[in-house]
Amino acid sequence: AHTDPNAYARHRLGMAWVLTIPGAPLVYYGDEYGEWGGADPNNRRLWRDPTMLSADEQATLTLVRALGSARRELAALQRGDYVSMAANEETLVFARVLERQVVVVGLSRAGVARTVTARLPTGVTIADGTTLRDRLGGASVRVTGGSLTVTIPPWGAAVLAE
Repeated sequence: AHTDPNAYARHRLGMAWVLTIPGAPLVYYGDEYGEWGGADPNNRRLWRDPTMLSADEQATLTLVRALGSARRELAALQRGDYVSMAANEETLVFARVLERQVVVVGLSRAGVARTVTARLPTGVTIADGTTLRDRLGGASVRVTGGSLTVTIPPWGAAVLAE
């Protein structure tokens, strides 16, 4: 295990990106908890049981499981179109849209929580008053005036859907 919690936070953000963008995600064994390695053959350490993981590794596994569940439950995360909503140097908010299903994803590489208000893109419809639940355990968000405001945790993610 590595001892830098920031490295695990960055890894979790990377896993959130990989599991929410279009395409088939590639997760190599050990990625789900942040296994460390080096040059060949040190890049093929043995998989460890979840009972043997550090707190940072357990947090990573918990997040990856939640992302996997969201991807399995929400067809838009599997096959939906990618529609950009808001972006700056620290945060990215995008929608994945498949027919009538809309999933809004927020990612942040800021070291502190960031609150972002994003307007739904043209052609993406979620009725005002609709509550979107964060599949990663964050606060629910209500659509108001064709926009939503999401608070993304430090080095974190939100996956919002009905």
